[in-house]
Amino acid sequence: MHDRGEFIQGTTRTWLRISQSVTAAVAYLRHHLAPTGRFDYIYYAGTNQISQNYNLIRHAGTVMMLYRLVGTRFDDGVLEQHIDRAWAYLAQSLMFFEVGGVPSACIVEAGVARLGCTALTLLALAAKLGRFSARDRNAVSLLTQLARYLTSQQKDNGRFVSKSVFVSGSEIPFDSQYYPGEAILALCAAFRITGDLTFFKVATVGAQYLMGRYDRGVSSAIDVTDHWLMIALDQLHALDRRTMWVQHLRRLSQPLLPNDARSLSGDTDPVLWLDNATTTQIATRAEGLLGALRVEIRLHEKNRANALSQTILTAISRCLERQIDSGGIPSFSPGATGGIVQSVGQSSIRIDYVQHVLGACLGSLESLAGLDLSQRPS
Repeated sequence: MHDRGEFIQGTTRTWLRISQSVTAAVAYLRHHLAPTGRFDYIYYAGTNQISQNYNLIRHAGTVMMLYRLVGTRFDDGVLEQHIDRAWAYLAQSLMFFEVGGVPSACIVEAGVARLGCTALTLLALAAKLGRFSARDRNAVSLLTQLARYLTSQQKDNGRFVSKSVFVSGSEIPFDSQYYPGEAILALCAAFRITGDLTFFKVATVGAQYLMGRYDRGVSSAIDVTDHWLMIALDQLHALDRRTMWVQHLRRLSQPLLPNDARSLSGDTDPVLWLDNATTTQIATRAEGLLGALRVEIRLHEKNRANALSQTILTAISRCLERQIDSGGIPSFSPGATGGIVQSVGQSSIRIDYVQHVLGACLGSLESLAGLDLSQRPS
């Protein structure tokens, strides 16, 4: 178990501890990836059993996260081969069609098209292609078709349809808290790779619609943190330096920060929302705060960046205390090593617990430690 006070200071030992946790988490996911390309969605470490339930959206998110690690110091040279199996499993649910005579594609499961699943599939493909070096024409074509589907799901007021019947295209009443943010982030990635300005415009309108929900009091930042929107706002700001992206990120971040960031260096932990939060809640908020941090770094706002940095490290510290046999919880069984539980005292490990903690850890290594993850340590 690490010392929280030392951990949040961002020392060399902090980055080493995080790197070790990433290595263990990747090993866990690889160990729980079947030859079919399907993950053990939930692994019950206490009984060494695997849930028969499955969630394709979380599968897509995990594939996206693992593709981000290909070619980094956490890749042993064969990581991509393993993830390609998981990608092939996901691709089995792809459906191809035309919207207004234009080729499009989306993920369909049990006759239902979920905006978030297609968005995360696009993000997984974007990570596989590489952010700025996409050359595979077939892959870029598929990515473009996925992005076209996302654009087709936006209403005139900027709202995205979260779920629809694939055959008829009729909307299923369901307002996801996260799918729209995932779609906006995916469209930013599609714009970066294809240069199609339509994708950027749809992302912008979608973000403005979600920002309006906060203005109207429909959403609360502290109750449900839309980390996908926060990450997307960072990407929008990187593409378009409008002040509104910064202002809304600060609105979403502020309730998650302590009143006095300096107290973070003391023995007590003033980030009160951490006390009863699950691992998923902690890790996703850290991911969102990392988006805010990148914007403040871009703006050279040192004081704001410092407050965000220590809160992020405090959150990651809590998450790593819930990792099995990697300086956190003693191992229940060999298959549990590197996995992450939802709270101390539990023994079930779900793939998205691991995915989001990986996202927070990778973001901290890149944005806080300033490490070039493509460089293997000497």
